[in-house]
Amino acid sequence: MKKDDIKKKTEEIFTFLYKEGVSPSFRFPKGHGASILDKFSDSFTDKERIVSLGVLVDFCLHQVYLWRDADRWKSFTISWAFGPKAIDRFYSSKSGVRYYQDLWLKEKFGICREELKAKFVDLKEHPLKKFIYIEAENRTKARLINTDAGFGLCISQTTLFSPESPICQKCKSSNECIDLIKKTNPELYRLRVSNTKE
Repeated sequence: MKKDDIKKKTEEIFTFLYKEGVSPSFRFPKGHGASILDKFSDSFTDKERIVSLGVLVDFCLHQVYLWRDADRWKSFTISWAFGPKAIDRFYSSKSGVRYYQDLWLKEKFGICREELKAKFVDLKEHPLKKFIYIEAENRTKARLINTDAGFGLCISQTTLFSPESPICQKCKSSNECIDLIKKTNPELYRLRVSNTKE
């Protein structure tokens, strides 16, 4: 991973976790925060360490979990989470800490570590990118629309509800279809919804 990508993703992940899980008013400091992230990305990539999105998610989750009560002190600074000591703490932490981080993540966000990681995968690289909207499915979806047989056909022959599909928008079974895709392929549903928001 390039250093610019490390900085961008780290800021994105940390901001999401801290803002949603600890302090809704949190904003990553721009001037001072950028210089801290520069130093962080240099330190984080030295010693021949391999840095991937998974490692960044683990690091940010580790830091946010560690400083989750820092708002009580009213003095949390970003350098605490990204300084050299923070990196050492992360790499020397015991594996049992992950268990408590995962519990906190599930409690605060209702997701697991892999789902958190999936939120920050670039759509350009996402393995489900080609399934976000499949226009060719509209022909199958249009057959027997608004009938039980048509719903059964959609279930067996398509990738289910797509917000971009004009057929799905007209279908009376769309709510049941949404429930089904949320259960069978929540990541594809998340991608489809986030793609229509952009």
